[in-house]
Amino acid sequence: MDVDILSLVECDHYEDFFKPALPEMGYDSKWMKRPRPNSADGCCVAWKSDKYAHVAHTCIEYIDRYDPQQKRSYKDRLALIVLLRSRSSGDVLCFVSTHLARNPEQPELDRLRARQVGQVLRRTGLFMAEHSAMDAPVILAGDMNATNFGRLRGIASAVALLNEEAFVHPFTFDCRDVPTGATSCTQVRNVRIDAILYQSQRLELVDVCRTPPLSGDDPIPNAIHPSDHLPIYATFRLATHLQTRYHAARDWFLRLAGISCNLPLNSSQLREAFSLFVRSTSNAVVSKEQFRQTITTVMGTGTVPAKEVDRVLSMLPPNGADFYTFARVYGDATAKAGMPGMDEFKEAFDVFDKDGDGTLSFEELVSAFKECSPAELPEDELKKLFNRLDADNTGTIDIQEFSDYLASTWVSRHCQGY
Repeated sequence: MDVDILSLVECDHYEDFFKPALPEMGYDSKWMKRPRPNSADGCCVAWKSDKYAHVAHTCIEYIDRYDPQQKRSYKDRLALIVLLRSRSSGDVLCFVSTHLARNPEQPELDRLRARQVGQVLRRTGLFMAEHSAMDAPVILAGDMNATNFGRLRGIASAVALLNEEAFVHPFTFDCRDVPTGATSCTQVRNVRIDAILYQSQRLELVDVCRTPPLSGDDPIPNAIHPSDHLPIYATFRLATHLQTRYHAARDWFLRLAGISCNLPLNSSQLREAFSLFVRSTSNAVVSKEQFRQTITTVMGTGTVPAKEVDRVLSMLPPNGADFYTFARVYGDATAKAGMPGMDEFKEAFDVFDKDGDGTLSFEELVSAFKECSPAELPEDELKKLFNRLDADNTGTIDIQEFSDYLASTWVSRHCQGY
């Protein structure tokens, strides 16, 4: 495949094979062994040394459960997180390689896999903040051992929103899945369990590999495929500064038009968008004619009906708008639109609802946090959270209360401070 960046999971014999072999192919690499004592494999990230330079790396060993009596954490798998800088452009990229809990045919283990996803998302965000790289795009690749990646995202995102003190990186909500074919085939399954997830606001998906058809009559590994997983790859284009400004201006317009479902722009992105409209100082007032001209430029001539542009411009003062007004109308539109990804949050609710009665009891909420949350939350705090969720004081939480609470928390995090 001759890829620029490579993720290898279940990678053993690193020191005596991969470490000397990769440089001969033009790669530098980092590797971390999994924490299970009797397993010699781990995760490896390799990159073309003439294209990328290593900035920093870290790893997180997933805590699958904690025994308070023995004061012992049980760990089995990990994620390797690497910051790379492009030698040509100077842009920084965060690349994550991971291997989640096994047995994809057991959906009940999605709770554990979601806990692992939550841990790696949290650690990735903190690591990027430590290295002043919060604007760097994120790519996460590896064996997810799950047949429903949306469910994992929904559980991890729901827990992050329920825990108001948790640090949340934008990748938690802006996490797109590269569409590929089946990657694992045995006599009893033919499924896609390996994935590449990427941050769509910063990366454009350009191309995806074609995976060959697999059949249970000839499971892998076989004479053609030497591994029990098929490799997958994707090609991305990092947005230029101008493209980033165009995307931000386009998202501003689409949000006000009520037809955008992307993660909302932050204050920095809004200033980028406003600078495209104002074309001078950030404190200037932009006239409606300037707005109209720039909207036509970023959206493309003839792609948006004139009456739709008029409707959006009617939300601005007659004499135009300064940055404060520009941001305020965007925040109002975002709050009105509500949060994206509600289907995935409903999936999360169903996973938390262990007895399947359509409601969550306090015990089920405690269980959800114990099994799915990357961070511990004391039971008294969980009780307070439960009481806030239980808006009608019935002693249980239904899907509407669950959704409403997540939506209000999401709005407070993403729609304030513009």
